[in-house]
Amino acid sequence: MPLTTLDPLPSEIRQRIFQHLQSTTDKPTLSTLACVSRALYAESIPRLYERVRLNASNVEAFFGRLISDGLCGIDKEIAAHKPYLKHYVSQLPETAVSPSRFIPSPIARKLCQLCWNDSMLLEDGPAASFLHEAMVSCDYLHGQLFANQAEFDYNADNISSCLLGERLTGSLILGESLARCLILYPQVWSGVSQMLKSDEVAMVTSFCVHLPPDCGGTSAALFCKDISPRGDPIERVCFHSANPLDLMFEMSGRDLHVFLKPESSQGMISHEISIGALMFHLLDLALRLRHPPSKVYFYNSMFTDVDRVSHQGDNFWDSLKSERKMKITHWNVQKLCDVYRAVERLLTIAYVPIIARAIWLDAVH
Repeated sequence: MPLTTLDPLPSEIRQRIFQHLQSTTDKPTLSTLACVSRALYAESIPRLYERVRLNASNVEAFFGRLISDGLCGIDKEIAAHKPYLKHYVSQLPETAVSPSRFIPSPIARKLCQLCWNDSMLLEDGPAASFLHEAMVSCDYLHGQLFANQAEFDYNADNISSCLLGERLTGSLILGESLARCLILYPQVWSGVSQMLKSDEVAMVTSFCVHLPPDCGGTSAALFCKDISPRGDPIERVCFHSANPLDLMFEMSGRDLHVFLKPESSQGMISHEISIGALMFHLLDLALRLRHPPSKVYFYNSMFTDVDRVSHQGDNFWDSLKSERKMKITHWNVQKLCDVYRAVERLLTIAYVPIIARAIWLDAVH
């Protein structure tokens, strides 16, 4: 129902209706509310852009004028604001997110809207391609503004260098369809892959990949290694439908979450063996003074409480953690070698719990 049908109602009633509609999470409703007034715009835009799921059907509309006219659109907007570039630059998002406000300039307004994004799911290849195009447009705009700052007496250094802002709270999620493109055609999608690994999209703290169940083996392992972020801000890395054997590489991130692929899947061995191999690999990294994730979580929704695998005897991980608490000094080389041999013996006689079980590795950090 168009909002114009509310015009005959008293203003108090219309205001009550608008207040009720602001509680919705429906994107079309929030988009419509943003067009009613500047006050509703300020309330609706942050929630409209906070969490988005992009695919071939909506990604062009999401980025709007930032990509619709290509780089020519950037040139046109700069030319239209040439005498007022100092004011134009002041409208652009800075390193700190400012309160939501309506900005007349279409491209500047879109950049400010994008800064409110906190979670972006890229479902397929077109979504990632248009994101790449938006980044190219954003970089081109920044280049033009930096080139003109001496002539028009303004400072462009405070403009955010990330397309989606620089708040260290966001998450970037890759869907199955996009992951399949990156796995099966790595050379074709190399540009997109490099973009997703960079910090030019956003300063995210969570990175998640939904792996296709029908893609595994060497190609999946190479993809997981290549796409894994290496930046310091990353706090959480998630792999869905994953084989632990495909994750045996160095990765950054404080927490690693692995949602296991069913054992019946092609190329998948038993969960116990694959998890044991991955944990042995992570401990080996710690022995070589690398920095594996502090915590590793495994999930398998197909298992029930009855099916849970448990240790027969002492829980090695709990013992390791408690022993660390009793020691004040750092672990010496001989102690690490003892840990290494203990893990090797453990993996031959016991299984690792795999249902939402936190494995603490900071005992050997």
